[in-house]
Amino acid sequence: MDAETAADQLGIGRSQLYRMKTAWLASGDTYRPKASGGDHCGLWPAKIHTFLEGFLPVQNPPNFQLVADELERLCGFVRARSSVEAYVKLYFPHLVALPPRKQRVYRRFRRAAIGELWQHDSSIHQWWPAPPQTDAPAHCR
Repeated sequence: MDAETAADQLGIGRSQLYRMKTAWLASGDTYRPKASGGDHCGLWPAKIHTFLEGFLPVQNPPNFQLVADELERLCGFVRARSSVEAYVKLYFPHLVALPPRKQRVYRRFRRAAIGELWQHDSSIHQWWPAPPQTDAPAHCR
């Protein structure tokens, strides 16, 4: 069976499949897979949604680490800050205050005529044969 078929039948990604294979090869017959941690993409419980709907509008901008800490402290619901941020942005985008858009600054150089080219070479190297510079300071010669 190829890796893609095995990963599909187990319901895991290919990288997780290779991690499991490495662990199995290292331990042999004593290998027991660990729990996956559950469904990370499913909906969170209703009491968590109620908490988020009440807690998120209070913050501007939102502090997702604080939200994760409060979820753990008040509800016993442990999630990483990045997971809380991703979930909130997916399911509660209307509660996340976005900073106002800033006007982008574009530096545009004006030219006297169409097709005019400006060239600036600040190289210190002498690229073609020429007489040595005589106006250079004494400490540079």
